[in-house]
Amino acid sequence: MPSNGKTKHKLKSYVKINPIIAVRGASLLKSHITLFGVTRTKPDIVFDAAITMAGMNESVSGITHIRDNLPSNTTLLKEFHALEYDQLRKTSSDILWESAGRIIRKGQTYSFAIDATMDPYYGDKENLAIIGGQSKHSTNYFYGYITLAVTDKGRRLTLAALPMEKGVPQLTYIRTFCEEIQRRGCRIQVLCLDRGFYAVEIIAYFQENQIPFIIPAKNMSEEMEQNLSGRTSHIFPYTIKGKDKAVSVQVVDIVKYRKGKGKKKGVVHHPYVFFGISPNKNLIESHYRHRFAIESAYRERNTVRAKTSSKDPVIRYFYFIVAMLLRNVWIALQWEMFAKIQRGPKVVLADVFKFKHLIAILIEVGSQQFPLKDISCLQGFSHG
Repeated sequence: MPSNGKTKHKLKSYVKINPIIAVRGASLLKSHITLFGVTRTKPDIVFDAAITMAGMNESVSGITHIRDNLPSNTTLLKEFHALEYDQLRKTSSDILWESAGRIIRKGQTYSFAIDATMDPYYGDKENLAIIGGQSKHSTNYFYGYITLAVTDKGRRLTLAALPMEKGVPQLTYIRTFCEEIQRRGCRIQVLCLDRGFYAVEIIAYFQENQIPFIIPAKNMSEEMEQNLSGRTSHIFPYTIKGKDKAVSVQVVDIVKYRKGKGKKKGVVHHPYVFFGISPNKNLIESHYRHRFAIESAYRERNTVRAKTSSKDPVIRYFYFIVAMLLRNVWIALQWEMFAKIQRGPKVVLADVFKFKHLIAILIEVGSQQFPLKDISCLQGFSHG
């Protein structure tokens, strides 16, 4: 014991990670996704290549051009193009939930978030896999994905990801995710969604099924405008009207003082529709703040997403799943191997094993499995 009487915080004895742990993602892919043998390549090589491409942030052509022990560019692309869209949809949640391991347990209650992310699309506008949206990165066409994530501190995992399809209402995805949570034996403490899900049918579904939720309100009526006044936070009843029905809700108006930020003064109003949780503005604000962890998940996903210029939605969806899987593997490693040894709640030492460490391990393992090609033929050349 140290002289101050406090217990030393120790990492678990197996803190030195065997790099082979980094390939657990590949084993999950192999156990849930079936390759249809369009070439003679062994499935293990295909999935190992997919993980290495993601860790190195490389494309198929890029990695096959400079690394050995890989099939040709054409062979790998044939295997990826042969993946079945329906199979990926059905197995993606199994892959992501299983990667959560012992972190998400049956019978426990967690905070969840549902969100949509858009990847820019450039090409034929008749492609059925793309959806329209607000202009971004010089286009208003996108491959869209809706994700389900846990937002509890230390457990910020993506548990499901579905591609958005034209004509499919948002409520369909939400219902699928809520049923998935129930099927896995978990309970919802609160479900946070962004303003894009502010709709009568969605809110009515949550109320009818007693699902606690928080959604930022839209200021779309004079009544709402009148309620968003004053200089103190307050709660008020409100009726959201749709085309065919209306729903009564509670809205909390969280008032923030600008205090000269951005050379602006006065107050700004942040209204949230909520249900099934305590009407406490600090609690509601705290719950919703945790939802922003999903935004960092998207940024980290971009660092371990294989590059591609393919317009094939199946390949892009597969790369999306792999990237989210690797991020889950990172959090699982933090949880299993980088936690304080102490009584009471588990405390993960997130700063000890950062995402860049996992990327370094993936690159190291990939370099051992697929070493650089021999370039001895260039030794006779010199600069100058």
